[in-house]
Amino acid sequence: MLTVQQKLEHLRTLGIDGNLSEIEKMYEGKEFDIHDSEYKKLLELSKKYCIRFTELSSLISKAQTQEEKDAYNQEKNDILDKLFPGHGPIFGGGDGLYAIIGTVDLDGYNYINARVHFNASSLVHLEDYVFVASNVEFGTNNITSKLGKIKIGKDTWVGANVKFDDYANVGQRSVIGMGSHIVRSTNLAPNMISFGEPCREYKTISENYETLVKQPGREGKRTDDEIKHILAHLKELGIEGDFSQYIRAINYKKYNTLEPTISKIYELSHKLCSEYNSKDISIRRRKTILDALFPLQGKNLVMGNDIFVDCIGTVKIGNDVKIGNSPTLAGNITIGDNVKIGNNVALQTTGHEIYYKWRKITSDKNGSLCEISTPGYIIVFPELILADGTKVIPDQTLRRNTHKDETITHSR
Repeated sequence: MLTVQQKLEHLRTLGIDGNLSEIEKMYEGKEFDIHDSEYKKLLELSKKYCIRFTELSSLISKAQTQEEKDAYNQEKNDILDKLFPGHGPIFGGGDGLYAIIGTVDLDGYNYINARVHFNASSLVHLEDYVFVASNVEFGTNNITSKLGKIKIGKDTWVGANVKFDDYANVGQRSVIGMGSHIVRSTNLAPNMISFGEPCREYKTISENYETLVKQPGREGKRTDDEIKHILAHLKELGIEGDFSQYIRAINYKKYNTLEPTISKIYELSHKLCSEYNSKDISIRRRKTILDALFPLQGKNLVMGNDIFVDCIGTVKIGNDVKIGNSPTLAGNITIGDNVKIGNNVALQTTGHEIYYKWRKITSDKNGSLCEISTPGYIIVFPELILADGTKVIPDQTLRRNTHKDETITHSR
C-alpha cells in the first residue's frame, strides 16, 4: 500500500501535476475543496480510464490476431496499474469497473468481478484475498468534501449486489451475503456470515464449517442429452480440453473454477458479453452471440442491453422469454416459458467455500491454479414476472412474481 506522497507522485506521472494540496487532503481523509481544478482533472481522467477499460474487452473479443489481443490485454493491465497504484496481484477485473485513481488500496490476490464500483465518496482498502462478486457498490457517486473510509478484512468474500455505505468495517475471514446493505458506521465482526438490509452478523464460521451443495428438483437438472449438446456446442465455439470440471459444475458438484478448460469457457463468455454490449454491434451479431451464450434456448428470446452472463451453457431458457437491461445471469439457472424479467435483475447461483482456508488459490495435482467453487441453482417457473431490481440468491425455486428491488432468499 502506497503512502499519500507516493500516490501524489503517481498522479504527476499521469499528468496531474499542478498544486495537489487538496488531493493530498482527500487521500488523508480530511476536508478538501471539491471545486479544486486538479481534483476535477482526477475525476475526469479516472472516468476516461474506466470507460476505456470496458471498451478494451470488446476490442479483444473482435481482435483478429493474437498480437492485437496481447496489446489490448496489456493496455487493460496498464489501466489497472494507473487506477490502483501499488496494488498486489489482481484476479478478474470485470467490465463496468469504476474507481477514482488512488482512492482504493488492493493488498493482493483480490478478485474483482463485473460492474464493481469504487465510488467517489469513499477511500476503500481491500486486504489480501478479498473476493468481490458482481454489482458491488462501495460508497456513492455523490461528490463530498470528506471521503469515508471502508475497510474489508483479509480472506473475506463479498457476495453479489452488496452495497457499502461509507465508514464501514468488515472483519477478517468474513462472508457477506448477496444483496446485503452495510449501512454507515457498521463494524462487522470477523469469522462471521453476515447478511441483510441492514447487514448483521448471522453465524460464526468455524474451522469445521462444511459448505454444502444443494440439489435442485427435476426441473433444474440437465439431461444426458442436454449435456452432450452443450459440450458439442462448446467445441464448435473452439473450446478444447478436459471438460471434467465444467461437467461437475452443471451436475452440482464442487469444481475448480481456475482449471484451464473451464477458465477458457468463462473467458469466452465474458468476451462475448463485452462484444454484445459494444456500441456499433449489429442486431444480427447480437443474435449470434445470444445463440452462443445459451445453447439451451427456446424460441423468441428477447434480451436487453448491458448483459453479464458468467458462463456459456449453464443457463437454460424456455420459449418466449423477455429479459430487460443489465441482467446478471451467473451459474445453473432454469427459466421457464413466458417469463418476463425486468431491468437490473440478478440471478446468481455460483459461490465459494465458506471457510476461508478452502477459498485460498492453490495448485491442483497438475500444477494448475485451483480455487474451489460451489454450484447452486435457480429455477424460475413459467409465466412469472421478475420486477426491476430483483435479486435472487442461490438455491431458490421461484413460484411467484417478485416486487421491485426484492431479494429472494426463502423460496426453496
